[in-house]
Amino acid sequence: MRPVNTITLVLLLFSATEVFTLGFPANAQAPPAEALAFGSYASMGKISDLILAAKRTNQKQITIVRKERSTHLEGATPTDRDAQVRDSIANSDAVVVGHVLQRSCALTADGSFVYSAFVVQVDDVMKQDRPIADGDHLRIVHPGGVIHDSGVSVIAMDPDALPIERGKEYVFFLHRLRGSSEYKVGADDAIDVSNPTKILSSRNSAIRHSGTTADFIAKIKQLSTHHQQ
Repeated sequence: MRPVNTITLVLLLFSATEVFTLGFPANAQAPPAEALAFGSYASMGKISDLILAAKRTNQKQITIVRKERSTHLEGATPTDRDAQVRDSIANSDAVVVGHVLQRSCALTADGSFVYSAFVVQVDDVMKQDRPIADGDHLRIVHPGGVIHDSGVSVIAMDPDALPIERGKEYVFFLHRLRGSSEYKVGADDAIDVSNPTKILSSRNSAIRHSGTTADFIAKIKQLSTHHQQ
């Protein structure tokens, strides 16, 4: 297989509404597979080996699915939801509101798994482990995605994960990659706040909330402030 930075990728990102081709930036370093671990995925070996095996049998698609189920905010009472958000804040290195400028998919450094990478412009900072300012661009990686190579599509997916889409705004609960300025997010680490009145969590389901999206963001900010005091 060619090096990751020269592979032509078709990005589906769990959504059939937007398909486009792009090359992964040559100066972006692929994270190791273990750095992206969130739960257990049913992997079957190196992606290059899977593609070769698929070509021999004329198989056009390989799917790798996350095994565990995620926790969800959409059915929680306000008290339970606040407790879950507090846990997410406490377990995160940084919490920001930001909108997605770019996205792409590639292989991990050892070629064993697919990941997605996003460039996010920060709109608001709620918690930080290093200086982060409004307007900064952060690179965020997420396990899973879709690549197409040698006529074979490789889909690594988490059925519970919220689709992270270019142009939308999210609250991100970020986990720093060791030895890097980049962050990773898991299935429960992004909340879609693009809609003024409808808030989406993991599994793309609506969170029950009596106020506006701005009220919800203000509540998360308040909880973040209390956590850091």
